[in-house]
Amino acid sequence: MNLSKIHGSDTSGEAEPLLVNRGGKLWLGLASDHTDRLLETVSLAASKQACVKVCATALWDINEIRVHIDQLRLRSWIKEKGDWELYQDGLLEQILPLTTLSAQMRKHRSFGDVARNTSGYWGRSPNG
Repeated sequence: MNLSKIHGSDTSGEAEPLLVNRGGKLWLGLASDHTDRLLETVSLAASKQACVKVCATALWDINEIRVHIDQLRLRSWIKEKGDWELYQDGLLEQILPLTTLSAQMRKHRSFGDVARNTSGYWGRSPNG
């Protein structure tokens, strides 16, 4: 397992699905949109840029998991006062159903035929 050390007591991560378009084929991964919460009070853009973005090394072929993708559960934990506590817990469909997301991507040309070899965060669970 590869671990990334995050510096600063005012930072937190948010586990998010990551969509990757590799050569016109969509893949699903996992990433953390780590943010400096103190800096966020001054500048959202700067708070996102201040922290490393961590991504899992494995991807799923969207076509192989399409039938149950909206039922995939995403959970993350944070360490509070020495104890691990559940921070996020939700289904992908609670973020945005894949069919809706795919339609929006085609409409805005974020993925599909235009933007090959790109990736983007899907969003975070409302339960976190």
